[in-house]
Amino acid sequence: MLNMIVQNKKRFLILLSAGLIVTTVIIILIYCIFSWIASLISWPISLLLFILLLYYLLHLSIRLSVFPGSTWLWRRSIESHFCKQISMQLLARIQDLHIALEILLDECNEIDKREFLSNSADATNNAKLLLITAIYGFNLQKENQTITRKQEILLNFLVSLQCSLQEIKIILENKEECSMWDWIDTIESEADWLGVVFGDFPVNASARTALGTCIDIECILQSSYEGKNIIEKAKNFLWDDTFGTLDQMRLELEARYHSQQIWVTADDGINIDCLWISCTADLSSAPAMLMCSPNAGIYEFSYYQSDWIDFYINLGISVFLWNYRGYGRTKGNPTPDRLKKDGEIILDYLKKIRKVEKIGIHGESFGGCIAANLARKLNVQFVFLDRCFSSLNEMAFYNFGIVASYIYKYIGRWHVDVTSDFISCECYKILAVDPQDGTIHDLASLKTGIALEIIKKSHEIPNSQAKFDINSYDFILCKTDIDELLVHIDTLMKLAVKYLKSDSNTQFSLNITANSQYQLMVKESDCIEDDVVSYVLEKLFGVLDVLDAGGKPIANIVFDKDRKYSLNLWLIVLEIWGSYLPLNPDINDYAGRTIQKIKNTIEEMESIYAEYEIISNPTVVIICNEIKAVEKLLYKILDYFQTNSSHQMKAISQISSEILTTTSRTNDFSRAGYLIPISCGHSGNYDDAEKLLLEEHLIQVGFIKN
Repeated sequence: MLNMIVQNKKRFLILLSAGLIVTTVIIILIYCIFSWIASLISWPISLLLFILLLYYLLHLSIRLSVFPGSTWLWRRSIESHFCKQISMQLLARIQDLHIALEILLDECNEIDKREFLSNSADATNNAKLLLITAIYGFNLQKENQTITRKQEILLNFLVSLQCSLQEIKIILENKEECSMWDWIDTIESEADWLGVVFGDFPVNASARTALGTCIDIECILQSSYEGKNIIEKAKNFLWDDTFGTLDQMRLELEARYHSQQIWVTADDGINIDCLWISCTADLSSAPAMLMCSPNAGIYEFSYYQSDWIDFYINLGISVFLWNYRGYGRTKGNPTPDRLKKDGEIILDYLKKIRKVEKIGIHGESFGGCIAANLARKLNVQFVFLDRCFSSLNEMAFYNFGIVASYIYKYIGRWHVDVTSDFISCECYKILAVDPQDGTIHDLASLKTGIALEIIKKSHEIPNSQAKFDINSYDFILCKTDIDELLVHIDTLMKLAVKYLKSDSNTQFSLNITANSQYQLMVKESDCIEDDVVSYVLEKLFGVLDVLDAGGKPIANIVFDKDRKYSLNLWLIVLEIWGSYLPLNPDINDYAGRTIQKIKNTIEEMESIYAEYEIISNPTVVIICNEIKAVEKLLYKILDYFQTNSSHQMKAISQISSEILTTTSRTNDFSRAGYLIPISCGHSGNYDDAEKLLLEEHLIQVGFIKN
């Protein structure tokens, strides 16, 4: 899965770079063309045409960047990737059968023979299973009349191999006779290969026929998997449909579950391609989760790109998948407003046609803006926004800069405010955020947007102030305290980099190579080995790593570009959602345990100070002084929560799906919903602790039984 994520990211960067190069070339060509036109007509008209065409190209680029999954090139890149992966897997299994036949023919070299026999039971059984699966899948396509010419050729070879293995007669050491196809099921160890001969020995005609078929299949698969040269690789990327086609992946997905493909017609006549996956035979008895995919997601590949389907099905929740306009077989052009409207139509279908009583919505990445809008406008029991941004403008600003933000705002002209929709939702709501998300910057995440909006309302900042100045937030620490805390943490981090980076045995968990300023310092340092200093720092950061706000340790702030902004935001998140690390399945305790965690941090820091204050090592003396300075500021944070925040902590711990009607500060905080901090990046799968946390929420909302 990690390799797949890396490859997807590389593919996206390659496609983005190619798109930028093509756009640049097109702009240059257009400029040359219009320069020529200007020589034929008046230059004002030529300039106007150029501006209009440039506007169109920029608008098209924005649409493609927001909806990459709607492009043929993106879809083809996914199909090509899965074609290579499946070809590689099947090739390995066919090669196992190839070696098995050579061993029985006594034509295999000793190295391959020893390596194969040590794992022969798994190798042959897996080969047989994958052969059966491939034949079954191709036959499904043949029945549905979606099989391609290459697939039909491969199917014929696979069926021929299966028939050959069924025809081959094996005589065992005890003189019993069976087909090689059946014999594969009985293999348990290397000893099972002793004394085995073919029934037509010494001619071995059937075995040699099967061996020849294996070689033919290997040639087909190798051409799909490898490609001899750049031209052949380009042809494979563009046209190789041996595996990984949308039709094949959809039929495989349907066969894997109790499912039904559905077309839902939108109000403008567009048919939306959907898939209903039921966890029970009774389609309406179980709750259902409507999945809103990322902007690059096509539901046919969802089983391999995430594990959400199995997660929900195993919990007794049915799943409804759909392809956005322009994605897969769904026609049309996607826009945020149009997709939100399509989501409403699908939700209406689930309620009126499927008669589903309990409906939840899971919106991942871009899908979060659709999910939040649906949850705000329509009656659902549960909404889960998974690694979503606060708005498209904010995401463009923090990922690409202010120019990109203005282009999105004034040329794209799409108003996508996930924050307002989420805060306005009256149902049970959850957001999941990875502070180290490589795609959605932490400051552009939904968590940040909600935090700023909630604080603005709770502290009665005038509505006329459109964008809240986070640096004016001084309710927990004043501006001077903020600056001091940053200086002290920064000093400790520099020492940690100097003394811990070269220590191969340390479990120091922070990514100390993330900031070039610290890298430079390491290069300039003498990397002095000082076991005492290293041990003190390791213990200290082990403590600071656990003091987090919404899953982000306080020490990680020094890696952000705008540290002051990040520290203020860290304090706001701590005030709203509390502290989480390490994750605990008690979902109503995170806010309440914040005070205790701050106390524990102070106590452990005092313990470290007491243990090492008598040591005369100059560096240890500096560390102890910094510890006392940080302690002093942590006491101020503790004092704030003890004296001013008890009602807030109680509110967060008792968030429920009931509609709140007052406008109190406590009520504002309850609008923030539940938070699940994760650490799997933007496209990775949740770990067990993170899944358990989500499962506890589903139990609490009554979606599933305990």
